[in-house]
Amino acid sequence: MRTLVCGLLVIAFFHGEAEGKFLQVKGAVHVHTNFSTGTLSLEELVEEAQLNGIDTVIFAENFLLRFEYGLFPFRGLVKRVVEKPSVLRRGIERWLQSVEAAQAKFPAVILIPGVEVVPYYYWTGSLFGRNLTLHDTQKNMLVVGLDTAMDYLRIPAIGHRRVVSLQWPNLLTLALGMALVGLGIFLVRAEREQKVRLKRFLVKVRKRYRVPGWLALCCGGLLLLEGFMTSGLNPYRGDLGMKPYQGVIDAVESKGGMAFWSFPEAWDFHEVAFGPLGTVTIRTDPHPTVLPQSHGYTGFGALYADNVTFTEPGGEWDRVLLEYTEGHRQRPAWGIGELGYHGPPKRLDEILTVFLVADRSREAVLDALKSGRFYSIQPKPDYRLVLEDFSIGGNGSSEWIPMGGAVEAGDRSLRIRLGVGTNDNRQVPFVLRLVRSGKLFRVIEGMTPFSEILEVAPPDRGRREFFRIELVKPHRLLSNPIFVGRET
Repeated sequence: MRTLVCGLLVIAFFHGEAEGKFLQVKGAVHVHTNFSTGTLSLEELVEEAQLNGIDTVIFAENFLLRFEYGLFPFRGLVKRVVEKPSVLRRGIERWLQSVEAAQAKFPAVILIPGVEVVPYYYWTGSLFGRNLTLHDTQKNMLVVGLDTAMDYLRIPAIGHRRVVSLQWPNLLTLALGMALVGLGIFLVRAEREQKVRLKRFLVKVRKRYRVPGWLALCCGGLLLLEGFMTSGLNPYRGDLGMKPYQGVIDAVESKGGMAFWSFPEAWDFHEVAFGPLGTVTIRTDPHPTVLPQSHGYTGFGALYADNVTFTEPGGEWDRVLLEYTEGHRQRPAWGIGELGYHGPPKRLDEILTVFLVADRSREAVLDALKSGRFYSIQPKPDYRLVLEDFSIGGNGSSEWIPMGGAVEAGDRSLRIRLGVGTNDNRQVPFVLRLVRSGKLFRVIEGMTPFSEILEVAPPDRGRREFFRIELVKPHRLLSNPIFVGRET
């Protein structure tokens, strides 16, 4: 009898895997500890995760949180610097070892290292004109999945001089400095003999240029120091568009990591005192347009504790997905639930990203993150919705494709399988929106537990489409898309 039961369990397991059934692993994405700007230690954070039923934590420690303003023309020498703790300053290797040590001590919670990067910021206005403004300090990216400390050290963030090459402003400064040094050496060594006739005498006078020579040497030396101390990616060049951010994306993806836009609609506007010279304005505008303007990133913060509009049907996210289905992008973009956790009183389960994995391991979570096999929720404090099923079958096949996957449609109708429940099996009304290729396709109102199979027409021949769902009541739940193609 026992053998029969075990056999049935094995059959059920493999049958479930064949249908795309996965374990649901609850994750907290974008978490800080006191290794950077969080308030909890690694161990305290893991204990908090266990108390809140969190299965995996994806960290986003500050990579380098350093801002400076220098006075022209010696910005690299005469400057004020504001810096907060970061893994780059405290040691990448030390931080990675700390994560591994915590993982060994708390094997029940999957810990995944990652960093929050400030690719670029810039200044406008004048300190003396009392209109100095610091831009884009919150226009950041999350980096996950890099293997070694050296991979992290190669991230080209502003202020990280190890990887930022000299550019024309530095080269111009260095050239001018070398010219002044050469001129100074010439003037110090130069002398000129001049004959001066007095009434009865002819006097030879030697004229030297040591004072201007030493001045030229000093100025040239300062300019050389300035050229070497100021990064080519400096904050005095104005808005550089996507270039610094695309540089981070390309560097991370080339090493097998994943880059995510953080809080695309985040904004910041406040003033800080700058002594007798008045105040400095700190400003970051919402920037959802970065999604269609950049390429190669894995995803972005799609659900967080703020008013998010770019995930609405036809918004920036759908524009990116449509570009992918039309062949204008090499990869789609996945929407994560982004927490931005620095410690209590914020709840660690305020925003959850739920991964569909074959087993509970770091590798499985990273694979789901890269493949788009996850959904995001903003649960109630006492319960949460569970997306028990969102998969598509087509072309007469018995296989059901989950989020992040692709279906090959035939002439038959597509079948969309939906399942919505709660973590405590309570009955609650919900409102579900089905989006098809950027347009609101259907609205379903129901009561949990809910399951249904919808039949919809396949795409036109030679066309690719996508489906995704969003629950708007009783709280928000956002899925990743499933793609459907049909041959000509």
